Amino acid sequence: NHVFAQIGAYLAIHMSPMAVGGLMEKAVETAESPVLDAVHFDGEGRLDSRTLTANVAETRVEDRTKVLGGGLNHLLSFLLFEASKHLAPEEKSALYRMVGELSDAAGGP
Repeated sequence: NHVFAQIGAYLAIHMSPMAVGGLMEKAVETAESPVLDAVHFDGEGRLDSRTLTANVAETRVEDRTKVLGGGLNHLLSFLLFEASKHLAPEEKSALYRMVGELSDAAGGP
């Protein structure tokens, strides 16, 4: 949620609140992941963690993190791609650095 909120904050510098909200909701719809069913961004660019948790509740316990991570990574990739069209180079660099640091901290690729 921290990364999504930061993307929203950067976009708000360059776009109207309605355009930012539209872009973020389009990202959720485009992701076409069951993990994101009925999930929306709030006004600060965060996803509802209760809905995300409910969406993976029937997934085998040992697969939940993988399934949730896959859906969120797909969403993040799409959102970074779309946001990069509107952001200044230093904002893009900061976002990619933040994503890299979080991935490293989580032990991801």
